[in-house]
Amino acid sequence: MDITIEEYKKEEEYLGEVMEKINEQVQKREDEYKIKKDELLKIQKYVWDTRNMDSAEEAFFRGQVKAQESFENYLRTTTAALYRMHESAYFGRLDYKDKDEKEVKPYYIGIGNLLDDESLDIYVYDWRTPFASMYYDYETGPASYEAPIGTIEGDIVLKRQYKIEKGKIKYIFDSDVKIEDEILQEVLSQNTNEKMKNIVTTIQKEQNQIIRSEGYDVLVVQGPAGSGKTSVALHRIAYLLYKHNKKVSYSNILIFSPNQVFMDYISNVLPEMGEENVLQTTFNEYAISLLEDEFEMIESLNDQLEYIYNNKNASTPRLDAIRLKMSPEMLDIINDYIEYIGNRVLKMQDIDIERKAEKTLYTGKDEMVTAITKEEMHKLFFEDYENLPIIKRMEKIIDRAVMIYDDGRMTEKKIEELKKRLKKKLVNLSALDMYRSLYKDKKLFKELAKKCGVNTEKIDGICDDTSKKLESKEIYYEDIAPLIYLQGKIQGFYKADTIKHVIIDEAQDYSVIQYEIIKNIFNKAKLTVLGDINQSIHPFVDYKDYDSIKTIFDKDNSTIMKLSKSFRSSSEITRFSRQILNDDTIQEIERYRGKPVLYSVTSENEIVEGIIKNIHEFRAEDMKSIGIICKSSEQADKIYEMLKDRIDVDLIRKDDIKFKHKTVIIPSYLAKGLEFDGVILYNVNKENYIENIDKKLFYTMCTRPLHKLVMYTIGEANVYVKGIDGKYYE
Repeated sequence: MDITIEEYKKEEEYLGEVMEKINEQVQKREDEYKIKKDELLKIQKYVWDTRNMDSAEEAFFRGQVKAQESFENYLRTTTAALYRMHESAYFGRLDYKDKDEKEVKPYYIGIGNLLDDESLDIYVYDWRTPFASMYYDYETGPASYEAPIGTIEGDIVLKRQYKIEKGKIKYIFDSDVKIEDEILQEVLSQNTNEKMKNIVTTIQKEQNQIIRSEGYDVLVVQGPAGSGKTSVALHRIAYLLYKHNKKVSYSNILIFSPNQVFMDYISNVLPEMGEENVLQTTFNEYAISLLEDEFEMIESLNDQLEYIYNNKNASTPRLDAIRLKMSPEMLDIINDYIEYIGNRVLKMQDIDIERKAEKTLYTGKDEMVTAITKEEMHKLFFEDYENLPIIKRMEKIIDRAVMIYDDGRMTEKKIEELKKRLKKKLVNLSALDMYRSLYKDKKLFKELAKKCGVNTEKIDGICDDTSKKLESKEIYYEDIAPLIYLQGKIQGFYKADTIKHVIIDEAQDYSVIQYEIIKNIFNKAKLTVLGDINQSIHPFVDYKDYDSIKTIFDKDNSTIMKLSKSFRSSSEITRFSRQILNDDTIQEIERYRGKPVLYSVTSENEIVEGIIKNIHEFRAEDMKSIGIICKSSEQADKIYEMLKDRIDVDLIRKDDIKFKHKTVIIPSYLAKGLEFDGVILYNVNKENYIENIDKKLFYTMCTRPLHKLVMYTIGEANVYVKGIDGKYYE
């Protein structure tokens, strides 16, 4: 709906008031900051110059310095928020009438709150306030929101959307349709940025429900490529930090990201919304911090994937090992091995303690006292203390034995000496030694594997290959999680109790054992788990649905929420990609830029010539980012060498930590989660993307572009392309 000239002038006047208020508050805070800075310098100088300060005075000034620094930080944060609002004061307006009131009031919604310091009149509401949720959830008509006092009901009389830049209105329109139509279309038609941007102006209803969802210990989010899962996770963090600012800070939230490149790519989203970046890591990085310092080389996930992609047609003990160790059965094998350790390695026997005889006794000789029989020990170990780590179980048993033995005449020193002697005798377990022993004892490994339903035909090769690697003080990626899990079960898991919320992104690529480790370490935290089972880049991790992941965490208060729309790619690319999965449930946003194109060539030189031509064409269409995606790093290196002297391109290597914008050559496993204006897929032939193995990887690569998708094949294309009706591509 178009607005009248008179209404437009009123909007300009209100924006002028808001900008004046922003400028006024910026100046006020900058003045306050200078004053507080000077005061702090004076305090610090006084403390420095005063040499004979007593402890009470010193404590007083320490408190003063801390208070000044805290207030300075507050001023910096609020000033930064005002600067952001200066760029775009607000983006939405709701005219709302509470059901118990007659007056209709306008409410403006933006990236932060703006209120008068004296009158406390609110000029702009933060998008995270309960009231603002209606902007995303409702059109004009009856509406409600959840406030601390309960549900507030009323009517939205008008819903208005804006684009404002540096105090100027670019456009306004009243919307009786969903947000996705006008503003979303305008945003989606733009090109990508160097870093992921916030989506506060275009959050959709289903995304908003996930962002604001509370009360669940585990929230699992399933959504197709381009549905905004990562954006939703980051906006969820911003929402939690805003709502629970007294209880939760950036240091209480941890994100598990797929790789360092992706971590860099998303690093601007939270600061754009006025929040500090929370803690981020990859599972690989975090796992290394948990390993004992025993290894000279620890393989990364990227290196493991590189090995798989370059050897997938072969049959090697290493591939057999990866397939087994990334499977759910490996968890069962390790759990059974832990029971074996308790039964056999500890060789349960009576705990006999030598007691000095009293002179008045018949023989006058020392005697052996059985404090705990092996039967009692077995019950304690496997029943009473079964939830404790092995070493903790044994320590409890020893404490019990000493308590039974002590006749009241032992000094504390003697008791501690006795405990120490028994622990040295009975509790001498190294997780790494136990893990090595598992692979040295092939007969035992086969028994455990067979019990867990694993074919034992290839166990000998797996054991030999793993033993050789471990003996050389190196460890494969697939051994890291089983070893850490075993270590936790023997010695106890590290408890990260300061972490209150964990976000797991690209959840489909985590093994069951990795989830068990996360569950045990972050057992007090709430979790948001996001992924798409159709985008697994690991061929040996394959979840059929997310119920199995939800079950791992064993929380009663858990749920699965789904995103159904893909916002990233054009209609043509989305329709093409859907055919790979034979899944018509993925909804598209109508936006047309041309069908994907497949070029059949006879050599790599032809691919190189074609890529150069495509890059020039893409740049002519003002595309800012172009991704040349190769399956492996080895292929990416090769194509880079062929292109680097002929056209301006960058190479993202498997060990890089920064996302490079513009035109990049990148291996497939690093492209996961990223997006480009245009994508060129190197050699999608049947040898490179193998039937029954690479479907999800190929789908993931085809869903990276916003506007254009070009594919090259040397010879016959892979089965996934061949299975798609020709009407979906050229």
